[in-house]
Amino acid sequence: MKNRLIGGSLLIAGTTIGAGMLAMPLVCASIGFPMSVLLLITLWSLTTYSALLILEISQYHAPGCGLVTLAACYLGKPGYWLIHSTLLLLLYSLIAAYLTAGGEQLADILGSWLLPVMPKQGILLLTLLTALVVGCGPKLIDAGNRLLFSLKMVAFLVMLLLIMPHTQIRQLVALPQQSAAWLTAIPILLTAFGFHASLPSILHYLPKPFHKRRQMILLGSTIPLSVYLLWQWAIQGLMPPQILSNFLQGNSGILGLLQAIKQFGIPTYITGVVTLFAALALLTSLLGVALGLFDHCLEHTSGASTLRHRFKAILYTFLPPLLFASIYPQGFMRALGYAAIALAILALLLPVALVWKVRKQFPHGVYRANGGTLALIITLCSGLMIIVIQSTIRAGYWH
Repeated sequence: MKNRLIGGSLLIAGTTIGAGMLAMPLVCASIGFPMSVLLLITLWSLTTYSALLILEISQYHAPGCGLVTLAACYLGKPGYWLIHSTLLLLLYSLIAAYLTAGGEQLADILGSWLLPVMPKQGILLLTLLTALVVGCGPKLIDAGNRLLFSLKMVAFLVMLLLIMPHTQIRQLVALPQQSAAWLTAIPILLTAFGFHASLPSILHYLPKPFHKRRQMILLGSTIPLSVYLLWQWAIQGLMPPQILSNFLQGNSGILGLLQAIKQFGIPTYITGVVTLFAALALLTSLLGVALGLFDHCLEHTSGASTLRHRFKAILYTFLPPLLFASIYPQGFMRALGYAAIALAILALLLPVALVWKVRKQFPHGVYRANGGTLALIITLCSGLMIIVIQSTIRAGYWH
């Protein structure tokens, strides 16, 4: 049981920690380290609570019952189509974000070694390579992803050890440069806490009792929070916030972060480790999300595993995000913004709506998340607020 508890917690942490954390310094450069910490802890609290709501719902259904099935059960056909569409929006947005950032970085790496490569060419090459790996099946991805994830965490720890002597307290306590910037940071930071779509399957990994499952969720979500806080401390303590902001205003992609570190005079070996960590974070996230969407598309192309059906599933998986990435080759933040809207629906609004129905139908369950009606209302309002903020950003009301 203890091994399963730890294993399930690591599954949650591994699902959560990914390329989304690379955007944190991009959106937090103007708000300062203390506000970044406050926002991360707040969003962790909201998403962890909503995960406990999913745990509460799971006691009334067969193991592994997904969010789309739960939506159909309690919210009918409109709920089914809304959540199904939202899940696709989330997966497509994440793949598009990872392709744009990863393709840009791949083009930069190839350009420094060989002939100059345009970002669109890097995106196309990354898409073809990822499609080839995903099409080969989950065994190859699973083996590769375990290795890459291990390398990613080693690179992260090495990066922290190397950066530690260069961090300065005065940069960590610097006042925010823009008073309203914390609002625009919230939707992007939310995308770094998204594990809810996979949670029903992870809950199936650890059998009852419910207090063990609750411990698994709390531990699994706290690990990413700790990693994110250390990541913010490392990057925001490395250079003055105004310098980071200036670089990122001209280049909102991952290269903006890497260029800021390079040109601030940070030793080359630190820049190299940060670049390696960013590449591994993008690659592991891209492979995981792409495999999930590929399996979904394969299931909806008659479920056959023939070469023809696998090719069709590959096209359904990669063509829409590739088109987006080709139109917006530096659209990393834009794509994450769309993912934030979808995640707010799936991770905040949906669990509240389902629990509201479940508690009326089953008033005396074995497990009930703490907080009562007030916590449900706060979570619901927070989800709606994030959707409104991100929608107004896309409409041009925020910068």
